[in-house]
Amino acid sequence: MDGFLSLGELLLESGKYEEASFSIHFAKQFGEQYTGETFQRPGGWLSSGIRNWGHTDVLCSEVLSRFSPTV
Repeated sequence: MDGFLSLGELLLESGKYEEASFSIHFAKQFGEQYTGETFQRPGGWLSSGIRNWGHTDVLCSEVLSRFSPTV
């Protein structure tokens, strides 16, 4: 999972729509392995690479929403 999140961070740097989509897709695949540290990484994408409402919506609804409120 760590490698995929790192790849996602690199892809987000490009600013390309498709590459941000891949980043989110990668993050979605590891929901059962999420930890508090994991939450910080894709959560940080909102300020460092997510640039449109569509990606914001998918990241929040399909990735970040899978964390418990205690994280």
